[in-house]
Amino acid sequence: MQATADDEMAALSLGISARFVYAAAWSIAFMAAGVGGTLLGNINGINISVSHLGLLVLPAVVLGGLNSVPGAIVGGLIIGVLQNLSGAYLDHYFPGGVKEIAPFVFMVIILLFKPYGLWGWERIERV
Repeated sequence: MQATADDEMAALSLGISARFVYAAAWSIAFMAAGVGGTLLGNINGINISVSHLGLLVLPAVVLGGLNSVPGAIVGGLIIGVLQNLSGAYLDHYFPGGVKEIAPFVFMVIILLFKPYGLWGWERIERV
């Protein structure tokens, strides 16, 4: 999968079927999302708060770096701590849901200085 993602033409020249690799990647992602959704539905039940939790995944993954799994884990921890601290300290001064907005504001501020996230790969490809 990594070879096909890095250079599809080189992988094709080595005999790797790119269509099969892409289909396998999508099927693995679909199965993981299904298992995760099933477990989350069993824990919390199916209600509107599940979509709010799903929206918090975006700043966590973007903050950590889109191509770094450990970065996404650390980004999730940072977003969780940030959300709770902003709810505890900033809700007194700015009533009306700073806790829900703070992860997205923090994500935008970090992306201004580090566009690839905290642990993202800055890969410049010259042609």
